Amino acid sequence: MTAEDKALGECPACHKAVSRKATTCPHCGHPLVKKHGSSPVLGLVTLLVICSVVAWCTLSPNDQSTASDTDTAALDQSTAEVKSCSFGDMLDATKGIPTVSGDEASSVCETMKRSLSRKPEVKVLRAALKASSLIGNGGLNQSVPDISYQLMNIIEARDLAGDPNRIVDTFNVVFKIFRGTGGHVTPRDLNVMLRSAGLTAHTLSDDGLISMASLIWETKKANGD
Repeated sequence: MTAEDKALGECPACHKAVSRKATTCPHCGHPLVKKHGSSPVLGLVTLLVICSVVAWCTLSPNDQSTASDTDTAALDQSTAEVKSCSFGDMLDATKGIPTVSGDEASSVCETMKRSLSRKPEVKVLRAALKASSLIGNGGLNQSVPDISYQLMNIIEARDLAGDPNRIVDTFNVVFKIFRGTGGHVTPRDLNVMLRSAGLTAHTLSDDGLISMASLIWETKKANGD
């Protein structure tokens, strides 16, 4: 093939030989599309974009962390006391808990302040709000403030007011008991049983609280409740 032959192409309309550099066919006037070589840089950029999208889509929700997730995680671990129980401060303290309103949080905060004889730590308040909200949404027909009141009565009965970590653990255990019994053993049930136990409740472990819940549940099932 000569150099001249290589420089010629074929018009897709009239099939006559035309120059590869021509933009229109000199015979019939048909527009000719020139083929451009692909850019290595453009190809690399395209590949990187595709890989990034695929990687993001395959991440688990926990991996797809944001600044907001980091902020709420820090609040969940904060040992600082809340600034106040005002509506505005509660909006800051309850970030990431969309199921609780500022008014509800303010009411719970005031209840906890009276029970603890101090303003609650941020992580303690958040744990109470989360547990109360989950229990309420799990089928207990009570408001978040009412459930939190029962939770704080459990804390008082177990004499844990001075130990923020044990308080948070207790809230978690109470929620697990409620969920594990299908909502049959409520915070109020535990509160009543602990009050009847008197000073013995002060030394009751979390495992002991779970055993107490099992007894309550068996009693309820025997009574057809």
